[in-house]
Amino acid sequence: MPRLLKKIGYVAIIMISASGFQMASNIILGRGLSKEEYGVFSLIRKVIQFSSWILVFGSDVGLIRLFNKSITKYNWKNFLKRILLYSLSFSIIPLLIFLKLYSLSNNQIIATILIIFITVILIIGNGIFRIQNKYNLAQFIISGVRYLFFVSLVILWYVNNLTLNNSIMVFTVSYFMFGLLCVFYLRTIPNGIDIISLKDVIKESSEFYLITIVTVSLIVADTLIVAKYFAYEYVGVYAAVSILPVTIFNLSGSSIGQVLMPSLAKGEIRSFKKIIFISVGIVLILFFVFSFIGNHLLHYTFNGKYDGNSNLFSIFIFMGIAQYFSNIIYFSIGGIGTRNILKYFLINTIILTVLYILLINYLILTNIITNISSVAIITVLVWVIRDFMGIHLIIKSRKNG
Repeated sequence: MPRLLKKIGYVAIIMISASGFQMASNIILGRGLSKEEYGVFSLIRKVIQFSSWILVFGSDVGLIRLFNKSITKYNWKNFLKRILLYSLSFSIIPLLIFLKLYSLSNNQIIATILIIFITVILIIGNGIFRIQNKYNLAQFIISGVRYLFFVSLVILWYVNNLTLNNSIMVFTVSYFMFGLLCVFYLRTIPNGIDIISLKDVIKESSEFYLITIVTVSLIVADTLIVAKYFAYEYVGVYAAVSILPVTIFNLSGSSIGQVLMPSLAKGEIRSFKKIIFISVGIVLILFFVFSFIGNHLLHYTFNGKYDGNSNLFSIFIFMGIAQYFSNIIYFSIGGIGTRNILKYFLINTIILTVLYILLINYLILTNIITNISSVAIITVLVWVIRDFMGIHLIIKSRKNG
């Protein structure tokens, strides 16, 4: 157990150092922008998160799985140009959907499209760097945007010039700078002549790609629904109140999961008792911390701006717990599950996500749900159902094994 805890600790430090800056940036934005402005920014970020992963087409994972030793004998530059062309072409689809659903200014739309396109480059570049064993560079390319954006926000805050337009501008510039950096380092990797089949790459990663897309859809759905049916001010409240519990629980769950997946795949962990003991122990500690001082943390974090949302904060504690276990379950299935188990998990998650979106839209349109707290409660229930489905598949996989 000490060895497992040590591994989890190392991964946690790496992930928290990268994600901590993003949380700090959200706090600065939540304090400095109005609730409505922060809602708009949160919506744009969710649109970028959702769209970019769709437009990657799973090519990052596919490349790693097909060319896990080296990519230099292949004409990866031509492949990158093709995948970016497809991404740019297909980006019109999510763009038209979001333009239909939400009201954004022209500058906000242009910035969103540009960042989505650059994010696709960063994700694929990350995969190529990992193939070449450049893990530090791969991590820096993905995480560095958060550091630069945070520094930019601190400067805007210091000179008393933190506005929505300026925040979006430095957000775009941060991505643009790291996009250039990614292209610069990609140019240092030799390019071969063997053709990479786009069809083979997408086919190789199809299951993982679909699971990622459905999971991301479930992650962003509640915010997008709040943005559609409620004012942007409520999106700001929803995003701000959720930052501490949801982010910290997700970081903890992901840290454990990142260690579990390879350990389970290698057969290093034969008993789930250790996993359950560690997982439940961490949840209990975080639960009691947030239950007793959570509202005080919310007050001091945003200088009292989002006080009066104690019930919503409590709901987000349970959402954080559900997503915490969801991360662990997801990585556990990836470590011990067969392709059939992965397919069952994918199909169940797709059905659950579609039913969730249809149900919550129906409940809002029929005025059964009239506030964002109810949206959060329904979302928590969906994550809990997904967790139980995952646990069932893990038990089934263990019995078959």
